[in-house]
Formats: sequence, C-alpha cells, structure tokens
Amino acid sequence: MQRYVQLVVLVGVALLVSSCSDTDARLAQPSFARASSAVVKPMSSTAIARPVSDAFCPSVSPFNVQFGIIVTANGTVVIVNAIRFQFIDTSGLQTPQVTLPMPPVTFAAPNPVPPFGPTMVQPGSAITVPLTLGIGCGTGTTGTIIIIVVTSDDQGRTQSQQVSVAVR
Repeated sequence: MQRYVQLVVLVGVALLVSSCSDTDARLAQPSFARASSAVVKPMSSTAIARPVSDAFCPSVSPFNVQFGIIVTANGTVVIVNAIRFQFIDTSGLQTPQVTLPMPPVTFAAPNPVPPFGPTMVQPGSAITVPLTLGIGCGTGTTGTIIIIVVTSDDQGRTQSQQVSVAVR
C-alpha cells in the first residue's frame, strides 16, 4: 500500500513539474491599437436641400443636397476604396444607400488611376470629395446624411470611418 501511495505522489509531482513554465502559452501577448491612417471629416456639418426645377420621382429627385468630405492621410499613403452615403429624414425614413466604388486601376505606369478624381492620398496631404445626393422621393427634406468612407493604408490594413451631415 505504501508503494502505491508513493507511486501516486511521484506521478502527481511529475505532472506538476512538467506543467510548469516561465510563460503561459494560453495568455495572449499584448496588442497595441494603431493610430488611424486616415482622418475623415465633412466639409461642413450642415447642408441645405435645394429644389430642382424639373423634378420627376423617382428618376429626378425634387431636392439636391450638395456636401463633401475631406480625407487626410496620417503619416502613410491612404487609398480611398469606397464611399457610401444614405439620407435619413427626421421621421426615420431612409433613401437607398449610394455606394461609390473607387477601385484603383494600374496601367503601365506605377501610379493607380482612379475612375474620377484622386483616390490616393499621400502622407500629410488631403483630398476633398464633393458629393451630391437627390432626396425628397418618399422622404422628407430635413434629416441627416450618414457617410461611410472605406480606406486602406500602404500595409493593406482596411478601415472605415463614419461622419454625418445635418440637412436643413
């Protein structure tokens, strides 16, 4: 019986000793949040819905809202991949979301050529993107435009940022 107890104690000690380590593999290493590579701001916090002379819903909305965004690169090259925006009126009615894809196209030259305007922002510089949205077909004329800008940096990290513009 004494041998049996010694064997159990020996096996128990062996298990405890073999499971000891300087590091615990189950613990994750600390990660540090990286600063945003781009800063997105609206050109103005408010915009005005202006009437259109020959409105005919749904092909020509009765009101146009002109607004824009400014994308600033923060220490790295930033590529604007897409811009999405949607109007929500004060009663909660929404227009369909508009997506402007901006895929860079590479020709023989090493620089990407966007479908319209520059989509590549050099470190420390900014681009302004003017936008127009037709509203008033099934929605009110006052509310908020939600703008989502999807960017990637020179390391391939993608991020999206949301800004809003009040419509009066």
